[in-house]
Amino acid sequence: KTENCVDRGYPPDYTLKQMAKELEDEMEWPEDDKKEDTPYVHIWLPFGKVKAIYPIDKSKAKVTEEELEKEDDTRWVEVPDDYLKTKLDDIFKPPESTIATDPTAADASATDA
Repeated sequence: KTENCVDRGYPPDYTLKQMAKELEDEMEWPEDDKKEDTPYVHIWLPFGKVKAIYPIDKSKAKVTEEELEKEDDTRWVEVPDDYLKTKLDDIFKPPESTIATDPTAADASATDA
């Protein structure tokens, strides 16, 4: 239920597993239902945030980056357990600016008018 969701910030060096564990620790579980080895919380992210892990080149399976480009980056997918060691800042890095800006360029165009 969305009314139970809480916006919170985690340190950027936290792993997905640490985040899931912290969420689990805050929940109340029946004593006979507690387990240490299997997570209760499953992490879901937009496909675009995790698609870098999916190119596969094995004898029984092959998925190329070109094939993944056809996928919907906004579709939510469950993060595989072996990817839970990934740090949050590796997933949620701010996009790097690809356009170099020259602060004096705006001043020059203003004087040309």
